[in-house]
Amino acid sequence: MIHFASYYRWLVYKLLFRQDGFGGARSLDAHPGRPARLLDIGCKEAAFSRLLVPMAGQIVGVDVAVRAPAGFQVGLHFVTGDGQALPFRPGAFDFVLMNDVLEHMPDDGAAARCACAALAPGGRLWLSTPAIQYSVGPRWVTARFERAWGHVRKGYTPAALARLFSPPLDVRIVVWPEPAFRAMQLPNWLLSRLSMGLARRIAALCFWVDRRAWATGRGADTLSGHLYLSGRKPGAAGESPL
Repeated sequence: MIHFASYYRWLVYKLLFRQDGFGGARSLDAHPGRPARLLDIGCKEAAFSRLLVPMAGQIVGVDVAVRAPAGFQVGLHFVTGDGQALPFRPGAFDFVLMNDVLEHMPDDGAAARCACAALAPGGRLWLSTPAIQYSVGPRWVTARFERAWGHVRKGYTPAALARLFSPPLDVRIVVWPEPAFRAMQLPNWLLSRLSMGLARRIAALCFWVDRRAWATGRGADTLSGHLYLSGRKPGAAGESPL
């Protein structure tokens, strides 16, 4: 079952970037004769990737320590690799996903260059990452969570994140304050050890509360939540060299 935090991110991505093709089937029509290809960098156990299979006919998950799920799923493949030095030819993918992974990479510039190079012309990259003032409570609690998660940097400002990817991508960045989700991060993590299903339902409730906060602009200037980026590589879709 998908982790409650990943499920929350999934809901936010669909809200913010559905018009760019996230979570929909529109992309399948852009490449007659072949399925769309998506690269999930930092896929972990691929629970997030498995939700994306209906959108992209072929998905490749890459991680330094792949934990492939039991059972076979059509269109889902795994590669052990480093997002800072991807083992793929340029332009191999129509979509690239970096879901809460950039903050784990010591050389985030190399990771950004690799992700952009993996995109075909007209391709789309989506990512989420903590903002520079990210907090889940008192400073010591946040610091302990960040160490446990393996973060190598605190987070990003919108301008710093944009500089990593633009150029070559045309980017749009959304500041997502997530006050309810951050407040419930610790208790929901404890609850998830007993029931991930219940933790997911609470995460969904937090999403609806946070959606209203985002829509009204409450907390958007604090940079204590996450940043979401949607970037498009210039060019016409379907120009992939593959």
